Amino acid sequence: MLTKAVVFLFCVMAVFGLLYSGIATTTPASDGSSFITYQTSFATYENKTIATYFDAQNYTMYSSQAGDNMTYPYQNLDIPTGLGANEVIELYWGSGYYSETVPIWLNHATKQSFLGYTYRTSHHIQIHARTGMKLEYDLIHLADLEDSWNGEDSFFTGQCEHLTINLIVLPSYGNETIEEGWNNGRLSYLMSYGINQNGTAQSIWTLLGQLFSFKPINLGMGGFGEVVIGGAVGAFMWALVIIIAYKITMGIIPWVSGGSGD
Repeated sequence: MLTKAVVFLFCVMAVFGLLYSGIATTTPASDGSSFITYQTSFATYENKTIATYFDAQNYTMYSSQAGDNMTYPYQNLDIPTGLGANEVIELYWGSGYYSETVPIWLNHATKQSFLGYTYRTSHHIQIHARTGMKLEYDLIHLADLEDSWNGEDSFFTGQCEHLTINLIVLPSYGNETIEEGWNNGRLSYLMSYGINQNGTAQSIWTLLGQLFSFKPINLGMGGFGEVVIGGAVGAFMWALVIIIAYKITMGIIPWVSGGSGD
């Protein structure tokens, strides 16, 4: 009985891990058919698409792109990443935690919900200037924009464990300098970004930790469904652990007392 329970638990974990890895590591197609294009009011810059602008400036174009006009203070909390419905890029200019020092910065955030309560967990995206120098606290100030200015735009690279980003910041009006755009509260951004496959690959141990702690797992569906599925699978696995622990205990007690176990 004990051996069967252990083998059954191992098989359940192995099958679920294989199925989940097939879902979690799905990537955009190399031909662009799964590319994300996220553009709000900033559809083009000087009648050029984001991809055309990147190509004209010889900047690397990753699988996804985003662009918008920013009017200070500005925040966009829902730029899709391609990692799942709950994974987003947050872009701020002079709002949020650093509002007093008015920088631009990026977060990679995960939207979560539990029992009707929604919240986010996030981490900074590391920012490097055109020269490759990492910016202090990963914050872009006016001086950083000016240092990275090449006569056309201010270029930065960003990276976290999960994403790689190329970010362009420029004045929204072509007759303004980057300093005038900053001081007038009118800037625009163009962004190209892709998924870091090494960083997004999830181990079976991480998955088990999420399940045993009843945390939502990323199945790409978002919302309450992931909470229900994660909770149900976690409860099932905890039940198996309890049954196995019970069988082990019942087998040890008679052995200690001189009897024979099951």
